[in-house]
Amino acid sequence: FVGWGGAQRWLRSDLPFNTVQTFAQALAGYATLFRGGDKTGEVFAPLAPALLVVHQRLKQAFDPKGIFNPHRMYKDL
Repeated sequence: FVGWGGAQRWLRSDLPFNTVQTFAQALAGYATLFRGGDKTGEVFAPLAPALLVVHQRLKQAFDPKGIFNPHRMYKDL
C-alpha cells in the first residue's frame, strides 16, 4: 500500500524486521514495525544522537515523572 502522496510505503513481509530496516536505511529511508514480529527490541528507526537528546528533553519537560507510556516508542524514553 502506498500512502501520503507516495511518500509512505506499507510492507507485509515474513523477513526479520532488522533485515527490512537495513534495506530501508540503504535506500535513505526507515522502517517501523507496525504489527506482529518481535517487539522486545526497538520497533522504530534509531534516532540520531542529537535527535534522541531532543526527544529526551521533550519527554522530561512534558512527563517529568515518566509515567506516560515509558519505553513505548524508544527504550531510552
